[in-house]
Amino acid sequence: GRWAVRLQHPSFAGKELLVKEETLSLVYSVSPEKAVACTLHVEVAEKRTACGRGVVTLSACEAGTVLFEEHPFLVSAAGVDAAWQARWHAYLRLTVAAKSGGADAVAALAAFD
Repeated sequence: GRWAVRLQHPSFAGKELLVKEETLSLVYSVSPEKAVACTLHVEVAEKRTACGRGVVTLSACEAGTVLFEEHPFLVSAAGVDAAWQARWHAYLRLTVAAKSGGADAVAALAAFD
């Protein structure tokens, strides 16, 4: 599959790309119990394997079935020296937005913490 990715730096003017899933490395995520505003379409459970933690369906479903929908709020660099800086700066910007009264920012900050 492909992920829709919106480039955030102002020089890209909001450009969006479709990125092959196998080229992404998402190493930071929100745990299932802290996820907010997630819409489930099938019953799922958390499962740990040798590859890490994942989500499995509790019943059979056809290929291409939407399992759940959520609003992603943080994608940052991984595997580089500046990875922690990207997350820290995102956290600081989110804190400022939450203090300004943005309901989405308040919810995202609660999940981030």
